[in-house]
Amino acid sequence: QWKNQGNNVIGIQIDFDSKTKNLRDYAFFLQKLRHKLPQNYQLSITGLLDWANFKDQTTLAIFRQNINELIIQTYQGTTTIPNYSQYLKRISTLKLPYKIGFVQGGRYQKDVKYTNDPNFKGYVIFLLRSKT
Repeated sequence: QWKNQGNNVIGIQIDFDSKTKNLRDYAFFLQKLRHKLPQNYQLSITGLLDWANFKDQTTLAIFRQNINELIIQTYQGTTTIPNYSQYLKRISTLKLPYKIGFVQGGRYQKDVKYTNDPNFKGYVIFLLRSKT
C-alpha cells in the first residue's frame, strides 16, 4: 500500500522485544516473515542487550539467513542502560550484522570500540515523541 502511494519502501523493521529464552520461536517467526516479503525488501529487527549472551548456534543461523540487520538497543524506555558497554563487548559473538541503537538524549560510552568488527554497520538514534 505504501509503495503504491509513491513511497520508496526498501524493507521493514520489526521492533519486538523478544525475551532471550524465546529467541528460537522468534527466529522461526522471522523466517516465515522473510519468505512472505518480496525478496528485494530488507528485514531489520531490534534486539535486547541480553541477546549478547545467547549461544544457540542453530537459532543464530536462522537469524543470519533471514535478517539484514539487528539494531541492538542500549536503552529501556527512554533511559540508557548504565552498563550497556559490557553487553556490547560480546555482541560480535552473534555474528549478525548489527547497528547500535541509542535513545535520543541518551548517554554514549566510549570504552568499547566497534570499528574493527566487520558486522558493525553503524548507529541508530531512536527519537522520542515531543511532549507538546
